[in-house]
Amino acid sequence: MAHSVKSKSYILIWFGFVVTGLMTWIVKKSLWYLSCYYIILWVLAAIHVVLGLRLLNTAHFAWHTLVFVVTGIIIGQWWLAKFGFMLLTWSIGGFAP
Repeated sequence: MAHSVKSKSYILIWFGFVVTGLMTWIVKKSLWYLSCYYIILWVLAAIHVVLGLRLLNTAHFAWHTLVFVVTGIIIGQWWLAKFGFMLLTWSIGGFAP
């Protein structure tokens, strides 16, 4: 019984992880005109990362889970990855804000 509950919650966390990534893409493509656009993106990014960490903790940091979570975060939060790359490039070139 306990194993069944654990696997159901594990599947629900994966489902939430995938849905959060998809929601980020939808918000990025369709709600750019809202004044709270970046707030929504940051909240979705935070939820996505927390769910990813929860997945890693539940799977005891298995390598295949780590690969899927990191790939999912990079794909789902591509705007954040580009933002981080831009800041890194600027800081290396001496143009950091």
